[in-house]
Amino acid sequence: MNSFLFHCSKQVNAFKQLHSLEGKWIMKTKRGMIGEEWVKVNESHVHGKGFFIKGADTIVTERIALIESGRDIFYTSTVED
Repeated sequence: MNSFLFHCSKQVNAFKQLHSLEGKWIMKTKRGMIGEEWVKVNESHVHGKGFFIKGADTIVTERIALIESGRDIFYTSTVED
């Protein structure tokens, strides 16, 4: 398992725009379907997962989170092996 952290400074109220990620997003590719599912935890935290669908199997590829702290936004990703 590998973890990644990305950090950026933000404009005032920019994090609220990320709330629109909430829901399930799926894209068809030549090798199957890929997608993300996001959940709003609270006003400063959304988390989700990335996944791959092939046939009847759904394989989670990463766990992701966006967290607002002060004027900063942190993106974390834990990639499944």
